[in-house]
Amino acid sequence: MKKLILCLVLAVFSISFLMGEEDYADIKNLLTKQGQIFQGFIDGCDTAKNAPDVVKLFINFKDGFKAITPTIITVSKKYKDLADIMQNNPPETLKPDLAKINEFGPKMDVAFGKISQYMPDPDVSKAFQEFQQVMLDLQNALSPEQKTTEEQKAPEEQKAPEEKK
Repeated sequence: MKKLILCLVLAVFSISFLMGEEDYADIKNLLTKQGQIFQGFIDGCDTAKNAPDVVKLFINFKDGFKAITPTIITVSKKYKDLADIMQNNPPETLKPDLAKINEFGPKMDVAFGKISQYMPDPDVSKAFQEFQQVMLDLQNALSPEQKTTEEQKAPEEQKAPEEKK
């Protein structure tokens, strides 16, 4: 579960750092959509009564992020030169939006605590893994140069048996 929270935080911060000059309408819209996805998940955790409810919750969460992934990628390309500025000194017009997004971190921890009892269920576990994959795909799209160690080892391990022949 900590990996999921880390992925979510990375997604939030990736968006937070991708600002530009202008009026930031595209960034504000994206932050609003992301906030709606987080709030929907949090609200769903409050009302989930069984494993099928939690499966639906993860599917909606996954689908929500999958739907905004192209926008996140587009925005990240448009504003990538300002990442350092946004990390240390975001424009005043975006500070309220960023503050709202940052408030979701602790709320997400509480939400996951409420549904943790359902995580051993195979269907819940599968839905959670599918969500994690969407978040990993998003992270890789934003930082393709940061491949996991396993992804880097795989081609080398495949070549080794061929070389021995």
